[in-house]
Amino acid sequence: MQFRQNASLDRARVAAAAWVLASIAATGLLLLWPALLNGGPFFMSDTISYIRGAASAFYRALDVKSAWTDQYFRLFGDAVSRPAIGAPAAATNVPVTLSGRSVYYGGLLFLCDFAGSLWTAVAVQSVLGATTVVLTAKNIAGLMGEDLGWNGLAVGVLAALATPLGYFTGYLMPDVFGGFAILAGGHFGPERTISDARRLDPSGGRRLSCCKQGACRPPTAQGLRLGLPDAR
Repeated sequence: MQFRQNASLDRARVAAAAWVLASIAATGLLLLWPALLNGGPFFMSDTISYIRGAASAFYRALDVKSAWTDQYFRLFGDAVSRPAIGAPAAATNVPVTLSGRSVYYGGLLFLCDFAGSLWTAVAVQSVLGATTVVLTAKNIAGLMGEDLGWNGLAVGVLAALATPLGYFTGYLMPDVFGGFAILAGGHFGPERTISDARRLDPSGGRRLSCCKQGACRPPTAQGLRLGLPDAR
């Protein structure tokens, strides 16, 4: 009997995990539709600064050349080849790589472009967005004492088609990670959830139901004075 119960529990866990993974995969694919409709990722003028900053860092630190450094040398010649770190610019017409950009996000964009396509960055952001949305839905379902099931897929489809999330995951700017961080931070909130309360109450709510049926009554005034249980 115990073995059957464990097997049934394992199957339920596998099914729940399968629903979560399927919901993430489907949502991630649906989030690509704005970029696909656009014919490519969405750019902002700052996007180039992120990539150029990372390309400069890779070139100066590791001597890794890319299309970004080739364009730089083609425009400004070998006179600006690998300046010393911290050295002042030799000419005023040499462009300055803007600092203050996220080196992590710039590195992501540069490595995706260096690997072949910035579509990789869009795919990464879409998967992260889908994972954040589906796991948030799963957490809310857990607070309500319910399994996620197909609701995760429904929430993901709604987020992909009825909100601008797909546009932001296709936008090559780090702004979208602010929303991811807010939702992810909510997963580390108070630990006292409804499911936790049920585990803490071994009666499974039967104590409340028996009180409603009159099986337990508040102690009498005499019992309270003497510190004795109710004798009624």
